[in-house]
Amino acid sequence: MKEKILTRKRIYLRDTDATGVLYFTEQQRMALEVLEERLSLCTLLEKENFLMPIVHVEADYKAPLKVGDVVDISCEVVHLGTTSLTFAYTFFAADVEVGSVKIVHVTVDRTTLAPIPLPQRIFLLAKTLS
Repeated sequence: MKEKILTRKRIYLRDTDATGVLYFTEQQRMALEVLEERLSLCTLLEKENFLMPIVHVEADYKAPLKVGDVVDISCEVVHLGTTSLTFAYTFFAADVEVGSVKIVHVTVDRTTLAPIPLPQRIFLLAKTLS
């Protein structure tokens, strides 16, 4: 069963650049917060013998977001590989898509940092989002 993750975030002054528009790295930070908050990823990784570093990020900005704007962020797994998985985040303001982020994580051994197959816990979690 597919689980839809939808998180609401507000744009604060600290999230913007000198033009008063959402700074590009803040969109990526918000996407990662969805993963951490909704899936308790940090808690999971603290207890396991693997890590999930980011190896690739893509982002699109379709409309400017300014201080006070509210965005809803959805999250889903769009690719499930042997040692990696890709999360896609879509940002909506007033039900209009205003941006998107794709983040690729690879699973690595905590000690050697060598890639390892997706651990069963991550694989099962990802299947609920794909």
